Amino acid sequence: MSNDRSQDWCQTFLSECVDSLDAGTSVNSEDRPHGSGEIGVLKTSAVSGGKFHANENKAVNPSEKIHASEPVRGGSILISRMNTPDLVGESCFVAEDWPELFLPDRLWQVKANDSSRINMKWLAYILQGWHARQYIKRNATGTSGSMKNLAKSRLLAMPISLPSPSEQNRIAEILETLEAQIHAVEQIVAKLKFTRKGMINDLLGKDWILSSVDEQFEIKSGITLGPHRLPKDDASGYLRVANVQRGAIRMAEVARLQASPSERQGYRLAQDDLLIVEGHADINQIGRCARVGDEAAGLLYQNHLFRLRPRTMNAVFAEAWLNSQYAMDYWRATCTSSSGLNTINSRQLKNMLIAVPPYTEQLSIASIIDQYQRRMDSEVEGLEKLHALKEGLMEDLLSGRVRVPVETSV
Repeated sequence: MSNDRSQDWCQTFLSECVDSLDAGTSVNSEDRPHGSGEIGVLKTSAVSGGKFHANENKAVNPSEKIHASEPVRGGSILISRMNTPDLVGESCFVAEDWPELFLPDRLWQVKANDSSRINMKWLAYILQGWHARQYIKRNATGTSGSMKNLAKSRLLAMPISLPSPSEQNRIAEILETLEAQIHAVEQIVAKLKFTRKGMINDLLGKDWILSSVDEQFEIKSGITLGPHRLPKDDASGYLRVANVQRGAIRMAEVARLQASPSERQGYRLAQDDLLIVEGHADINQIGRCARVGDEAAGLLYQNHLFRLRPRTMNAVFAEAWLNSQYAMDYWRATCTSSSGLNTINSRQLKNMLIAVPPYTEQLSIASIIDQYQRRMDSEVEGLEKLHALKEGLMEDLLSGRVRVPVETSV
């Protein structure tokens, strides 16, 4: 590779690179994937994370089949024209035909006008790149803060720096190779998560003395949010529901709020505290639990989280129990639902049963879980590095900041 700016690249517009930009139609459907002999209409979530998720579809009612107009074609790019501010313009490349799947009116399908001049995989990377995302963000419109629209005319007017077909091919090959590595590590992480869950359920499936969460923990709900919490110079960091995943606290985006000295004292997290999610739209996410480590210790936490401070139990063992299949089944059976939100209350939490094996056995189980977690953390760290490498390479290669050698005919 060489550090040569793209002076010889053609400056054009997306409209000059594609043959058509077609949306599907809105049809009545059932909230389940299509089956044999049926057709499906894609959900908006079929285009997510730069990938095509064919299973994200709904079965079209038989009487509506005639109205489904835009089947998914191989070698095309799908684009979300209406979505949340962060997801409008989300796109993915489709490698093969899916004749039984059709587009809704919220998705566009982009087809090339000249496959010898435009590599559609390269164009898909362009549309996922930083410059394209910024262009879409500037040009998406809508008065609602939760939903934005992208006009076809504005998308087609997107500036494109067009390298030669051979350089497009080489760029796409490099990024595809890196994507294959990412996919391989993602599969390893998924397998580790699956086997870890089974291992923990096996470890916990013993005849131990049962107690209650109320007896084993000090329980305290989090700090209430509101306009008076707008951060000032002495604001404190706090954890939100989004930070608390099942078995992990995500520290990428820690918000800040204003709190009094007594509130900071009362709501400050300590290492080995456990946080439990109180409410979620997805019933499978209710009650998910994460243990506070060094990085999160000292932060505050919001009111839709419960803090459990162990009295005598090992925190690693307790976290495993509170994320076990037993706990998930308990929350599904006892939570309440209102306006699409599933919630649990402190009484239900206090009454939940928890196994209390001898402390030495808790330590032994915690050690096994820790070893497995370290392996998974290592793979996740490697995956994050690959994603960062891909992001940097996309910026360098798609802008022409770094040029790739291509074969030239003699």
